[in-house]
Amino acid sequence: MKHSGIFVIMFFFTFLYTYYVGAQSSMFILYMFLVCIPVSLLLTYPVRKCFYIEIEVPSSEVERDGIAQMRLVIRNKSFLPVPFVMIDFSESENLSLQMIPETHYAFSPYESKSISVLYRADFRGVSEIGIKSLAVQDYLGLFSFSLLKDLQSHQYTGKITVLPRISEMKLSDRIMNPSQKTNLTEVSSTASAQTSSWFGEPGHEYREYCAGDPLHRIHWKLSAKTDQLMVRKNEGGGMPKKSLILDPCLYTLQKSNKKTGTIKLQEIEDKLLEALLSITSAAIQLGRLAEIWFFEEGHWQMESISNRYQLMEFQRHLAGYRFTDIPFSDSSHRLPLLPMLNMHKTNRNYKGEEAILFTGYYDSLMESSIKNSIQYNLSVNIVLVTDKAKHHKDSTEIVDTSDFSGQTVVIGAFDKT
Repeated sequence: MKHSGIFVIMFFFTFLYTYYVGAQSSMFILYMFLVCIPVSLLLTYPVRKCFYIEIEVPSSEVERDGIAQMRLVIRNKSFLPVPFVMIDFSESENLSLQMIPETHYAFSPYESKSISVLYRADFRGVSEIGIKSLAVQDYLGLFSFSLLKDLQSHQYTGKITVLPRISEMKLSDRIMNPSQKTNLTEVSSTASAQTSSWFGEPGHEYREYCAGDPLHRIHWKLSAKTDQLMVRKNEGGGMPKKSLILDPCLYTLQKSNKKTGTIKLQEIEDKLLEALLSITSAAIQLGRLAEIWFFEEGHWQMESISNRYQLMEFQRHLAGYRFTDIPFSDSSHRLPLLPMLNMHKTNRNYKGEEAILFTGYYDSLMESSIKNSIQYNLSVNIVLVTDKAKHHKDSTEIVDTSDFSGQTVVIGAFDKT
């Protein structure tokens, strides 16, 4: 439109000059103005179908905060030069352009160009990247013709899945161990019961080394991984392995705080899933099984993960996971208490277990659910992801909770760690 306005103004003043002065040169210029329009169209319009376009996405998956690359190959198959090819690259909610590439390119006859574009993975999910618009412009800049009309969408777009990030955790972190207090009825208050690792099968659990323990009971391989001496417990039975529970009710956070925007909610969701995957990854490093409880398709589901392959598959599943927008009116349904008990109802040695709860909104309903879990011999530790500024300084602050026997790890949703 800008070029058209300039062309009209130039033509208008040339016409006035020719009309009042009548110089021979001005008449020639006026004729050139009239002739150049069809000539420009004739040289540009035929080449619109003489382009080869290909999109290459080297990797279809990238973790959050990672960089995804896309390569665009354009080749002019015509013997005519092309003055201007205008390209506009598309973005999505999950992927943003790392840097704005050039938008105008010129092609000589049979020339091929390769253009690399970098995207930053902002949030998890499946997104499309590629070309938003691609057009060839005539020599005068008055007309443009789209090069995408005769192409199918897969020829100029590509799909990338942004996965929740898996971070490396220290195997000696406090959240990896059971709480210092416990509400299980048949577990002693000795040091072995208080400090035992939750990564262990019943009868094969481990605890920290205490003065007087025999050296032959030290598990050297596990001690090297946890950076502390670990010894086998001599109890015949013990606390069953811990479960990981994902709280699906972030809708409450959105309704309770109108100032909380979509971006903040996405950050909290991603942080929750990343904390869940990171602790699961730590369990796998110790060769143990992690049971993950999550709410999907209207009911609680459980996924058992014991190796890296299963973790990667579950990571891909969580890339498209949607937190529920259905309110839980009954506190007994906020946690999967009944499904967890049904799994162990045939186990006569079951005496309770510990679980880690991942939540982004600790409300009164959740508090009531955790208090109800005491009667089921379920001890709950909480990983709370929050956007409050007071938690930004320390993303692993341990907060004591007096209402129930457990520990709370507060993770700032917008920290840089």
